[in-house]
Amino acid sequence: MLKRFYQNHVLANLAYALVLLLGLFAYGSLAREEFPDVNQNFMSVWIGVPGLSAEDIEQRLTLPFEQLLHARLADVRTISSTTGAGFSSTLLRFNSLDRATFEKRGAELRREVQAAYATIFPKETTIYWVWGDTGSVTRSVGTVLVQGGGDPERFKATIREIKRDLERISGIEKLDYYGYSESEIHIAFHPEQLEGLGLRPLDIADTVSIYLRDEAAGPVALGDKEWLVRVVGSGNLPSRLAELSIVGAHGVVKLGDIAEIVRSDNSFNPMPRSDGVPAGLFSLYKKNAADAFEVIKQVQQFIDARNAESGRTGVKLLLAEDETVRTRSAISIMEHKAWWGLLLVLIMTWVFLGSRLAALCTLAVPFALGGTFLMLQAAGMTLNTSVLLGVMIALGMLVDYAVVVVEAIAYRIRQGMAALDAALDALGEVGTPVISSFLTTIAAFLPLALLPGFLGGIMRVVPIAVTAALLAALIEALWMLPAHIAALGPALASPSRFQAKRTQASYWLRVRYTRLLLGCLRHPGRAFFPALLAFGIAGAALIWGWVAVDFFPKEPTRSFTVQVQFPPGTKADSTYPVFEAMEARVRAALTIDELQTIVTLPPEELRVYLAPNGRKLPDILALIEPSLQQVIGPTEVSILGQSSGGPQGAPIKAKLTGSDFLALRLAADDLQAAISKHPAFSNMHSDYQGGAPQLDLRLNGVAIQRSGVAPETVLRTVKLLVRGEVVAGYREGADTIGVRVMSKTAPYQDLDALLRQTVARPGGGAVPLADLVEAERREGPQMIHHYNYRRVITLEANLDAKQMNVSDANDWIAKQWQTFSTAHPEVKLDLTGEIEDIKESLGGLRHLAFLGLGLIFLILGAQYRSYLQPALILLKVPMGFAGVILGLLISREPVSLYTLYGGVALAGITVNSAILLFSAANDRVEAGMNVVHAAFYAARRRLIPILITSFATMAGLLPLAVAGDEASSLWRPVATAIVWGLGFSTLLTLFVVPLIYRLAIGWTQNRVRKST
Repeated sequence: MLKRFYQNHVLANLAYALVLLLGLFAYGSLAREEFPDVNQNFMSVWIGVPGLSAEDIEQRLTLPFEQLLHARLADVRTISSTTGAGFSSTLLRFNSLDRATFEKRGAELRREVQAAYATIFPKETTIYWVWGDTGSVTRSVGTVLVQGGGDPERFKATIREIKRDLERISGIEKLDYYGYSESEIHIAFHPEQLEGLGLRPLDIADTVSIYLRDEAAGPVALGDKEWLVRVVGSGNLPSRLAELSIVGAHGVVKLGDIAEIVRSDNSFNPMPRSDGVPAGLFSLYKKNAADAFEVIKQVQQFIDARNAESGRTGVKLLLAEDETVRTRSAISIMEHKAWWGLLLVLIMTWVFLGSRLAALCTLAVPFALGGTFLMLQAAGMTLNTSVLLGVMIALGMLVDYAVVVVEAIAYRIRQGMAALDAALDALGEVGTPVISSFLTTIAAFLPLALLPGFLGGIMRVVPIAVTAALLAALIEALWMLPAHIAALGPALASPSRFQAKRTQASYWLRVRYTRLLLGCLRHPGRAFFPALLAFGIAGAALIWGWVAVDFFPKEPTRSFTVQVQFPPGTKADSTYPVFEAMEARVRAALTIDELQTIVTLPPEELRVYLAPNGRKLPDILALIEPSLQQVIGPTEVSILGQSSGGPQGAPIKAKLTGSDFLALRLAADDLQAAISKHPAFSNMHSDYQGGAPQLDLRLNGVAIQRSGVAPETVLRTVKLLVRGEVVAGYREGADTIGVRVMSKTAPYQDLDALLRQTVARPGGGAVPLADLVEAERREGPQMIHHYNYRRVITLEANLDAKQMNVSDANDWIAKQWQTFSTAHPEVKLDLTGEIEDIKESLGGLRHLAFLGLGLIFLILGAQYRSYLQPALILLKVPMGFAGVILGLLISREPVSLYTLYGGVALAGITVNSAILLFSAANDRVEAGMNVVHAAFYAARRRLIPILITSFATMAGLLPLAVAGDEASSLWRPVATAIVWGLGFSTLLTLFVVPLIYRLAIGWTQNRVRKST
């Protein structure tokens, strides 16, 4: 039955062709993106409460809301909040959850927010947003800049139209917009004029509110029909506000006679500007599994279409940042390295096996790749750099199984066996070791798909791609390859003209190897001493820091942000000259070809977008930063360079938590001073913004009672005299337009001018506001930050990885804190930032490494029915790790989480050669050969297959390991780890493993003889 199956080469050929063609179609149709979707497990809640100070919102909203979430919501890892004047923003980070559970927690959060809106939110709350951020780091595709001038309302309407059109593009999941605020109708009254007419500001506010209110009176029966009665206010009145009648003590006046009615902005911050004109900025995020190239193509087509009408609209669009340029380059480079790796694999197999056998072996590569892409498409995955890394890791291993099978079959054919009989006999010899090698490899790789954190999200698809490729290669090696050889048997039996030279070279190699091996077997110290020396050097390199550590190497993007802090109380409009000076210095440092555009986002940010080609971002920042620090006006300037391939934000974040702001500020000043002295830290800044000037007014109950004015009248009058009160709203297309009643005298020249404003008495006359309130001038916080339910001040800094790694930096900061923590007993230090992801990834790698080793031991124990032999084979793992460290020491690559990932994956690769050697030795021992001869002849017999499989795997990754381009910096450490680790462990396999087998198995047999 089995013989007939392998004789049917037509079935094997058709299956091969089918998988290859479907794989080609799958590769062409896979969506492209730089990284796979990484679930960040963030949920955000933004709540708008206009008119309230940061302290008011903290007490009335933020604290009770945090307590509610703490009691009602599960799986919350951390909760952070920022409270400012008019808003509260809460960021929840959940534990590592699958998408279904995360969406369930999101639904629960929305229900809690809706319940809180009706119960604990202040009545002034006007709006709230809830959204989940499952992968914004890896889904960002670009930034669109909109420039315009002329009529502000027309520009805003165009912006709203552009926003709706961008949201309709297939593949766009969400937009982050920076720009204008929604328009409002401002009814600005003159307090002195109202006082003369016997009117109160409340009369205007209440009258406008009533006239613009929509009310349903209910149904009324009329004969056999029922009519719904509605009072319609907002349907036609906004255009006739000036005609509204206001009833006062001295008669009726028209609203237009006592107030100016204008359309304006509801924000006190000015609009962004670019090239001296108003601007808007859209950050684009694609949907999960959407093709980034197709999304940005549609965006560019939309931009071109809108710009064709710029003469009519006065609006110009620009793709300020195209992140797919980096994605396209990264994928192209990985594909290029993969082709070079494939070529090297072909050359390697040709050198050892000849053109015919090499061609048969390399048939496994296209079949395995086709099967891989077919399985990835069926699983709904995308083509990204992580997938291509998995392909490159598997590339050399794809021919491993085929090499072992082909070499065994060819050996028998040269001995005179028929091709089919040789194939079946060879499968009987090497089939079990090949399957065992496959199982041990995926036992090391597949658990890595369970790795948590950011690293797990980026790399999760790698073990899946490797497993899919190796499974396809195994099928090809154990089914299709023997069927091909059975059909081509006579042709394989005839040697080529180079085969004699190849046989002679192989014989020479075996002779030289056997002489060296005999020396090692006779004198174990010759083999153990170099191995122990290598282990010693590797250990010393780790202990004494000869190898640098950079846990999260990142690829700089082509944009950066200048964050600016101004003295408390600085008006946003007055920051324009500072930003213009900074923009001029940035332009002076860059060439025309390097700069894409600059966008000012007052009062805090300047964003610079660079062209795809030009100097490296770190070099540009090193040139620009000293110049920007010299600009007069800001109290603090920090530059944040954007990057991809790692957690976002500053690598160092030291959070000081407590309850008293003064104690937090003193502790933050001490810690910031200590950190700033170390040269490894740069761009050190605090999120604490100096106290803003604040006027606290407390109602004077006695004076209010004596004046006859209602307390609510005083309170509302103060609001109307300052920022005003939104009394109504109406729909204008898809937008809601608020109607705000406010004083024309605001802003005031001084606080006394505000306190001199009067409040009308019910019976006539007025009383100064200063007589009805107690005023206190003081400094209040501009922003209040919470972390895990306590107030917090966060210190952030960049880190020079060449001087200190993130883990050591956090340990150093913790030691510095210990020196003066006793002076701040109420303040606690919490180190976050990259260290959180590092600890999570290191812990996950450690556990998964032990899981992988345990599975390998289980597989080998079942194969050899022994406890000792699996343990001996697993000695190859530390050999591989020693090779990794030596390779990093020589190549000057740093130890990173990606390197450690490659080291864990290496465990499943390094044991394969030992499995082949042990299987061959065991067969000889079972045939009656003594242990010494069995080890010797097994090593001699497996020399060529071991060299081919090891060199092929190394050749597949070599182009990436030696790559010098910036786009390969993220994955190069993985390739370097595997190449060096596998090379070193292969050397030890050929000389140390036979010696270990001889000593351990010989010792075991001697014990058995003595016991019997």
